[in-house]
Amino acid sequence: MPYCPKCGERVNEGDEFCNKCGARLGRELGDLERTERAAVKTPETKDIATQVVSAKIPKAKEEGEEIQRQLKTGVAIKTGFLPLGFILFFCTPTIVVDGRAYRKRWGTHFFELEPGRHTIKIFFHYLFMAECGANSIDVIVEEGKTSRVKYFMPPWIFAKGSIKEVPERLITKQPAVAGILSILAGVIELIIGFTLSLSEGNPFGWFAAVAGIIALVSGVYAIRREVWKLALAGAICSLGAFPLGIAAIILVVRSRSEFE
Repeated sequence: MPYCPKCGERVNEGDEFCNKCGARLGRELGDLERTERAAVKTPETKDIATQVVSAKIPKAKEEGEEIQRQLKTGVAIKTGFLPLGFILFFCTPTIVVDGRAYRKRWGTHFFELEPGRHTIKIFFHYLFMAECGANSIDVIVEEGKTSRVKYFMPPWIFAKGSIKEVPERLITKQPAVAGILSILAGVIELIIGFTLSLSEGNPFGWFAAVAGIIALVSGVYAIRREVWKLALAGAICSLGAFPLGIAAIILVVRSRSEFE
C-alpha cells in the first residue's frame, strides 16, 4: 500500500492527490513504491549474498592451503663433486625417490612428496659400473616444509658418495665475504711468491705460491659454504696477505654452522 510523500497518509494506487493534505501524487509515489519494495527485498537479498560469500570463503581457504602445501612439501636434493673430479661432469646422476628413478644433472632439484618417510638413493653410470658412488638415505618430510638432502662425490671415482640431510640454518653473508677475502689474499700471495722465486730464487717464494693456491681453492668452497675445514685452512694460508687473512679466519669461524 503506497503512502503520501508529504503527510504519510495511506492512499490508493490510482489517486492523483492525497485525501488528507491535497498534495499531488504521481512520480513521487512511484519512487516511494520502489523504495518500499527495495526495503522489503533488501534483507532477503543480503541474506542470500551472505550465504553465497560464506560458502565460497572456506572453499577458497582450502584451495589456498592446498596450493601452499603442494609448493612447499617435498625434498630439495643437491648433487655435486670436487673440481678435481671434473670427469664426473660428463656423468648424469640418477636420483631414486621411493623406487622411482629420475636422471638429473648435477645441481639442486626439488621433488614434491607427500608428508611421511621417503627413501632417496643416488648414483651414476661410469664405464662398466651401473651404480657408481651409490648411497641412500631415509628422509622424513613434514607437511608444509621442504627437507634438504646433499649428495657429494669425492674425486676418487670408485668411492661411495656422501649423502646426508642438511638441517635448516641461518644464512648470512659471512662465508661469501670470507671466501672473497681468501681469493684476494691468494692472488696477492701468488704474485709475491712467483716474483720472489723467479727474480731472487728465494725458496720462500714457492711456499707463498702454494699458500696462495690453497687460499684460492678454499675461497671458492667458502663462498659455496662447503667443507668448513678446507675453508678454514685456506683462510689460515691467506695470513701472508695481512690483514685479509685475519678477517677471513674470523668470518669462517663465526659462520661454522652455515657450512654443509
